[in-house]
Amino acid sequence: MSDFLLLSSARLMELRKRIGLMIAVGLLTIGIILLIDGITAILHATNPNMHPSAGGELRFARISSIASPIWSVAAVLVGAAVGVSDFAAGTYRHLVITGKSKWTIYMTRISAGLAIVISFTLFAFAIQSIVAATMTTTNSQYSSFSPDSIGPSFHTIILFGSWLLIQAIMAFSLSLGLSSLIGSRSTTIAILIAFQVIGIPILSQVSIWGWIKDSIGGVVLNSMQPQIQGLQSIQSATGVEISQGFRSLIVLAWIVVPIFIGALMYNKRDA
Repeated sequence: MSDFLLLSSARLMELRKRIGLMIAVGLLTIGIILLIDGITAILHATNPNMHPSAGGELRFARISSIASPIWSVAAVLVGAAVGVSDFAAGTYRHLVITGKSKWTIYMTRISAGLAIVISFTLFAFAIQSIVAATMTTTNSQYSSFSPDSIGPSFHTIILFGSWLLIQAIMAFSLSLGLSSLIGSRSTTIAILIAFQVIGIPILSQVSIWGWIKDSIGGVVLNSMQPQIQGLQSIQSATGVEISQGFRSLIVLAWIVVPIFIGALMYNKRDA
């Protein structure tokens, strides 16, 4: 356990030193929230009768829906970087000849990558939650934006936070597994961003392909988006009605299976 913790800490430190990656992830998570809320706050201060405030439960839910694919892209960047880091840096052989298990080495990559993804995602979500709860409209002259006068409840925050975090973890898992499988960071990023930004929204809206569509993790997870009054989901429900528990199993499979495939490929590589 001590070796695992030491290796995980070293991996985490290695990722944190990749300034370009950290800046990109920060801009896609924290940066996008600050940008949206900042512009909204300025517009509201300039003309409150025309523009709603940055807070409120409904706006919180809408921003969460917008942030979901963007934060997933950030997770893809981390997963792709972690998946090929040893081979790109030429440290794989050195790590193996020290006698450490390949499985242990691979698991330290997962723990370090998840630490980065979860930290940035939760920090960005915390900012959005605070803004939504505090920057609500209270003056009666803003009555045309009455949904913004009520901040999100703790229950709503937990639901959306869990949903967004699972989205990011699944994107990281897919990216890690695919990059370990094909051995290319850039190709992995291109494939998964195209799938996340273009493929999933299209598949979520079509009414054909029944069980095929319902077996795609991203589509299923989008159908599990928490709903509040006044929020129209950007994704339609899946074609075949399935239970919430079975949907959870599908999402879990899309998280675990790519990691397992990546581990198999990692262990098959020669030092």
